[in-house]
Amino acid sequence: MSEQHEESTMKVLEASEEDVFYAEWGRETFKNNLTFANEVLRQLVTLSSSLLGGAIAFLEKTNIPPTYIKVILIFLFLSLIASFLGLLPYEEVIDIRNPKLVRKFKRRALNIIRIFLYTSATILSIAFGVAIAGVVISEV
Repeated sequence: MSEQHEESTMKVLEASEEDVFYAEWGRETFKNNLTFANEVLRQLVTLSSSLLGGAIAFLEKTNIPPTYIKVILIFLFLSLIASFLGLLPYEEVIDIRNPKLVRKFKRRALNIIRIFLYTSATILSIAFGVAIAGVVISEV
């Protein structure tokens, strides 16, 4: 009976093609997260700077109250700063021969980039909200 028990504990299940596919996809996704977050930050830099330039050039010609225009410009500028800071390289001295340290480094870098990304997007959304409020108030 003990021989049967040993044989049953030694069985190895092979992963299905689907399991292998999803495991590889998960690894690729994790590797691409940092690149994707940086691309989004680049687009936020472009969007924030374009909106800031357009706001400076055109908002004064609208009926939006000057206080709202100043707040919009401040938030657009803060969004630009947050997205730019997120693009700066994350640096830390690690032993690249140690996979656990590399994984921790990459996760920390991604977390920091995400903080700047979410901050920039939130501030940009607030700027849009203030702009909408300014338009609504100017119409009343």
